[in-house]
Formats: sequence, C-alpha cells, structure tokens
Amino acid sequence: MATTIAALGALWFTNQSIVTGSQQYSLDRQVAVTDRFQKAVEQLSSDEVDIQLSGVYLLEQLASDSPDIHSPVFEVLAAFVRRHTDRSDPAKRNQCDLVGAMDNALYRAPVVVQAIIDAIGHRNASNDEDGKYLDLSWTCLGGLDLSYGNFTGVSFGGAMLSGADLTGANLINTYLGGATLMSAFLHQANLTGANLQNADLTTAMFGTDDDFEEFKPAILDRADLSGARLSLTNFNNVDLSTVKLARTVPGEVRDTVIPAEFEDVSYNEGTRWPPGFVPPGS
Repeated sequence: MATTIAALGALWFTNQSIVTGSQQYSLDRQVAVTDRFQKAVEQLSSDEVDIQLSGVYLLEQLASDSPDIHSPVFEVLAAFVRRHTDRSDPAKRNQCDLVGAMDNALYRAPVVVQAIIDAIGHRNASNDEDGKYLDLSWTCLGGLDLSYGNFTGVSFGGAMLSGADLTGANLINTYLGGATLMSAFLHQANLTGANLQNADLTTAMFGTDDDFEEFKPAILDRADLSGARLSLTNFNNVDLSTVKLARTVPGEVRDTVIPAEFEDVSYNEGTRWPPGFVPPGS
C-alpha cells in the first residue's frame, strides 16, 4: 500500500511539475511576445526608413508566429498607414487628388507604406477579428502595388487608389465605397460582394484589353456599383449580370434612386448585363 501511495504521490508531483512548467512556459512566451511587439512598434515609430521597415517585418512575423495578437498587429500597421497617408486632411487630400488626377505615376506613398500593404495582402485573413474591417479608409495609396494580395475584409472607403495595381487581388466583401480608382488595374481581381457605391471608376480596367491579353476579366458577382462614376471604364467580357447598378434610398416624400453614372463605357459582346438592363451607348 505504501508503495502504491508513494507511486501515486510521485505521479501527482510529476503532473504538478508539468502543469507548473507549462504555466511558466506560457508566461515566458507571453513576456517574450510582448517584448517583441513593443520592440517592433518602437522601430516602426523611428524616423529612419530602414528601422521602420525592420519594424514592419518584425510585426508581420510576430502575427504569423502568434495568431492571438494577429488583430493588434495589423491594427497598428493600418494606423501607421492612415497617419502617414491621411486623405481626410483637406490640405493633404487636395494634394493627393490633384497629383492622382494629373498623373498617378508622380505620386507614390512612402516605401514603408508599400511594405505594410504587402504585409496586409500576405496576412492570414482567417485570423482577422470577425465582423470587423481592417481600416484603411481615407488613405492616399495611388500607384501602389496591391496585385494578388488578400484584402478581403479591408475598408478602403474614401481612399485614393488611382493608378493602383489590383490585378488578381482578393477583394471579396471589401469596402470601396467612395474610393477613387481612376485608371486602376483590376484584371482578374475578385470583387464578389464588394461595395463600390459612389466610387470613381473613371478609366478603371475591369475587362480584357488588347494590351493585356494574358489577363482574364475581373469577377464582380453581386458587387454594388450603385452611384459609381463609370466614365471610360473597361468592362470588356465582364459578367455584370448580378451587379447592382442602382439602389433605392427611402425618403420622407419619395424614394431616391441612385444609379451608376455611365459615360463612354467600353464593353463588347462578351459583356453580360443584369436582366432587363439596357446597356449605355459605348
């Protein structure tokens, strides 16, 4: 009996040691993660570009290693982009929009911003917080490379994306309401369920083109383009059969219909329109 009790006691002690060790390991890991996070944020706050980039890469790796702090990491990165490319400031907005309208190639966001956009596009979106957009609204991102990135669940509301390359980007359920995408490249982008209400899509490229024969048209299944400006927009071979091109806003006296605004839109026999919709003059 004594031997049995001793064995049970030894087993209990061993188990307690394992639990204590596990708790200590968990605590040590938490401290290490916190230290890495603080160090990365400090680097991101530096005035030197090389150190800022190091902070971006550290945060990206930290989010990959520790999914439990995925959301805080990308909220910090998104806040950096909003602060340094703020389009909501009237003075900065005027400069951003003027340059974008003249020649988007003249404007480029800071190199650190491109690195952050890359990190967001490469993130594991399944770790995003449910029901919450990653906020990149009212940012100036003209001419940046977002090609083939995963931007589902991101809000670009009011953002300036003129001349941006969104080729092959995952924009499923992405919010682009009021965004400016003049001359943006959207070949092969998946905009299923995307909200582009009141967006400026002047000269945006959704469809095929002789200069880009290798690219397929964008996917716009159930996308909302009501109120969008569609001037010289390319919809060649694009399936628009489920796209919302107008919405009704209930009013006190009468409902207001806000349709998409068409002007010299490019389309062909391969373009599919919503049932009953009469295509505009091309």
